[in-house]
This record gives sequence, C-alpha cells and structure tokens, in this order.
Amino acid sequence: MASRGASDDSAPEPEPRDGRHCPACAGDIGVWAIFRAGLPNMIRCPHCGERVRYEGAGGLLVVLFVLLAAVAYIAYKLSASVFSRSPLLRILAFAAFLFAAWVPIELAAAHRLRRRCRLRIG
Repeated sequence: MASRGASDDSAPEPEPRDGRHCPACAGDIGVWAIFRAGLPNMIRCPHCGERVRYEGAGGLLVVLFVLLAAVAYIAYKLSASVFSRSPLLRILAFAAFLFAAWVPIELAAAHRLRRRCRLRIG
C-alpha cells in the first residue's frame, strides 16, 4: 500500500542547461519572453515567473547597443529628410522607422541567445 504523499513524480527534474528551457520549471521560455524583456538579464519565465538570465550574453549586449545607436541615427536622419516641415510627423516617422528596423534585430538576437547561450536563474 503506497503512502499518500509519496510519489515518484515529486522528484525534481534535472536542471536543463540550454537557452530554451527555464532552469526552474523546465518549460520553454519562447521567443516572446526574450523579446518582451528587452535585455537578456531581465527575462521572466512565462510558466513559473522565475527571473532567468543568459550566461555569456555580454558581447551580444554590446553589439545590440551599438546597433541601436546606429539604427536610431539612421531613423532620425531618414525621418528628418522625409518630413522636414512637420515636427509631429517627423517624430511619428522616427518611431515607425526605429520600430520597423529594430524588430528583426531583436528577433535575431533572441534566436541567437536561444541557440548559443545558457539560461540560469538570476
């Protein structure tokens, strides 16, 4: 006769050591959690809510900041040349250009992190 509280299912799962699965709950964090966080050290697992971070993502973070500066400069220059007379349209165009250029970069960074870096609780 088995005891009530004892179960083989309660044994902790081994900690996954990849860039896709949460080390706390082993659920796939997905691309959206990375995209929404903005930085690779501010990610929250969508399943358990644990804060996780990527090991060895410092180089990618530097590259992303340089790319953000370059994309923002190009978006500013492009919006200023297209809408030189209307400040409101210039600001809206800048935001639209920046968003349109940044989304593919952020998605590429998320896919790279998932493939090449490891998640850890942090």
